[in-house]
Amino acid sequence: MIQLEDLINRFIKNELEIGVSFSSNANNENVIVTVNDSSLDIATCQKNNWIRHNVYYRDGSREEYYDR
Repeated sequence: MIQLEDLINRFIKNELEIGVSFSSNANNENVIVTVNDSSLDIATCQKNNWIRHNVYYRDGSREEYYDR
């Protein structure tokens, strides 16, 4: 399993293919990873029924927001 830091570094270096992947984390929560030209979005479907988005950009900036 790839570590988050490695995934972010591969994205910044443009080593990831554009697309969507599905997985689960150590807390058994579903995770959706979306790679596009400008960002890497890691959406975690949390057990409290919120979706946490951690978005990473090629310039190294990042943001976090929540959806229902």
